[in-house]
Amino acid sequence: MSTENVRILLIEDNPCEAEFVRDVLARLPDRRFLLDAAPTFSDGLARLVENPPDLVLLDLNLPDSNGLTTFECLRQAAPPLPVIILTGLQDEALAALAIRHGAQDYLVKGQVEPNALARSVSNAIERARIQADLRILSLTDELTGLYNRRGFRALVEQELRHAARHRAGYLLLFADVDGLKFINDTFGHAEGDRALTEAAALLRRSFRESDVLARLGGDEFTAFALDVSHRTGAPMLARFHDSLAELNARPGRRFQLSLSLGVVQCDSNSSLSVDQLLGIADQSLYQQKHRQHARPSDSVVRPISLSRSPAARREGRR
Repeated sequence: MSTENVRILLIEDNPCEAEFVRDVLARLPDRRFLLDAAPTFSDGLARLVENPPDLVLLDLNLPDSNGLTTFECLRQAAPPLPVIILTGLQDEALAALAIRHGAQDYLVKGQVEPNALARSVSNAIERARIQADLRILSLTDELTGLYNRRGFRALVEQELRHAARHRAGYLLLFADVDGLKFINDTFGHAEGDRALTEAAALLRRSFRESDVLARLGGDEFTAFALDVSHRTGAPMLARFHDSLAELNARPGRRFQLSLSLGVVQCDSNSSLSVDQLLGIADQSLYQQKHRQHARPSDSVVRPISLSRSPAARREGRR
């Protein structure tokens, strides 16, 4: 067992039970348990916010909260935390129900052996870590570390709700890596992967840490920036082009990295969905490719500006 410290929050109103748990944890070898005990549910929630633990030991029946509601309220306050239920013999069915709702385990008061408690705590923490890793893997692109399509959609849907509530403008960029098949066929797939990771790095340098960056799949990338006006969006695009030029100027490169961009900029009155935004940005990207093919020297990205105004929407589609 690891020697790392484990912070445990015990929410238990019976001081004898709390002292028993404290004594058992203090005598366990190999791992140091740091116990913080709260006698009421409201006190436990306050301590959870002030000093987040690694795990919660929870009595479902407390002076200010009772039954399954106790567990459900805790999960709403801290969804990722592993929770072990402490229960009496008469409440085992309720504890089993809490497990079906997401608790990691339950222990019956008066029957808790030191090794069983240590095993339950260790297993709960390990399961929670594995679940967190799986959640991250399901939302991120393995090659670039950016969000994948699923992660991008989930986060941007939240951002759009925020934009609607606070009447905030935003910008969406859609990009693809030009000639990726040529790079793969000519220089090998390792160089193709390099082109993709370089494109991801360009997005990170050009946008803010709070912005949502994603690789949608293949050679397609996107970025969503909230609270952006036409004045503040222009420097982001300028940083992107400057960073790309600096990258391509480095000596020893086997290929010049090129990306086509489509940009949509919305004011505070927009009510577009994620799919609608991506579709309009894709049209903008196609228009840029057409301009570059007709006039290779024309590399200016012209953001499509959208609002609720029908005239503005027609202008954006021209």
